Amino acid sequence: MGYDYRNLSPIEFERLCFDLLMLKDGVRYQRFGEGRDGGIDLLYDDPSSGKTVVQCKRYRDTSQLIRVLKNSEVTKVRGLKPQRYCLLTTASLTPSNKKSIQAIFSPFLATTQDIWGREDL
Repeated sequence: MGYDYRNLSPIEFERLCFDLLMLKDGVRYQRFGEGRDGGIDLLYDDPSSGKTVVQCKRYRDTSQLIRVLKNSEVTKVRGLKPQRYCLLTTASLTPSNKKSIQAIFSPFLATTQDIWGREDL
């Protein structure tokens, strides 16, 4: 089964995602204090390439995660209009789940490579 990332607090999970993305992308993402984040957990804002918005979601149930993404998160992302959107989650995702999530956030989520499930962490 592997590590249960839900044992981390929300802020600890964000820190983990921050570290992983910085290593992968080679850029420094911005982090913010606790509270209402308006759909942004991490942000990389580059004048030439635009902004990358990252959400870090701790969920066990994939169906519940997808419901939350459809019912509240997509509206926030549309308002932010990022060049790139990334989702990192503790939920276990299938290729079909990733395609569904990609469709929800199109055109901001151009590739399933920007969706990390539990197995990707």
